[in-house]
Amino acid sequence: MSDRRLPAFLVVTLLAAALVSPAQADPTAQLIEVYKRSMLSWSIDYDTLRPNRAGAACIPWESLDDAFLEEGIFEALGYAWQVAGEPVAARAAMEGCERMRRGHQLVKICTCELLLYNDEVRLILPETPE
Repeated sequence: MSDRRLPAFLVVTLLAAALVSPAQADPTAQLIEVYKRSMLSWSIDYDTLRPNRAGAACIPWESLDDAFLEEGIFEALGYAWQVAGEPVAARAAMEGCERMRRGHQLVKICTCELLLYNDEVRLILPETPE
């Protein structure tokens, strides 16, 4: 006769996974969606920009929550397209984001991060204290 109980570590893992909200889990895919939604609010469809494109956004890490991920938009963005390659596209996108960040006085609220190069994710999530 076999023991049909789940091992304790599996139970703890399953409970922990159920308690983690999307904002607490890896929010990368949702942040990409927020970026594209934010670009569309400016009538720019990132997905239709020509190759060698990059996108950056000022992410409010301290106030990031499920509501923002589901409906929010970034207040500062940067993008580039049709440039000489990834380093140039990334620099242009980040510079655009930083200009908007300073112009909208968001310096203490969010941090500009490179999100995309073409369709490849470039976002590096900040380390979370354990």
